[in-house]
Amino acid sequence: MMKMARLSGGNRALWLGAGLLLGGCTTIDRPTGPGAEGPVGPHSVIVQPAHDTTIAAGQTLNVLVTVTSAHGIDTVYYEVTGASTGLTPLVDVESPVTFGFSVPAGSLLGDAVVIRVNAIDSLGQAGDTAVRFVQIQ
Repeated sequence: MMKMARLSGGNRALWLGAGLLLGGCTTIDRPTGPGAEGPVGPHSVIVQPAHDTTIAAGQTLNVLVTVTSAHGIDTVYYEVTGASTGLTPLVDVESPVTFGFSVPAGSLLGDAVVIRVNAIDSLGQAGDTAVRFVQIQ
């Protein structure tokens, strides 16, 4: 028969505390569901152009974006790769947001214009980025 070592009063309290500490770490209550990470920045959706839009080189394309935020919209940033550079952010706007750009006449057939839009709310939180590809025909 194996003998068990007896723990003295001080050692017993130490082992009991360590067991409770380790046992208490097996589950952690975390908030779940929408907004569980705290405040969320604005949500941007490109409504127009549609997913399957094509455009000819030299034409102008108008973009319609809806932006929703519980804290108001401060600034909307947009980028158009393959068509324009140096676009000025839109400040103090309300949703829906519209802007347009011209596709360069020298664009190659089959190339794509990539539109990216995101917004910052009045708390300074950046939202998700909406992306749309438009094929040049």
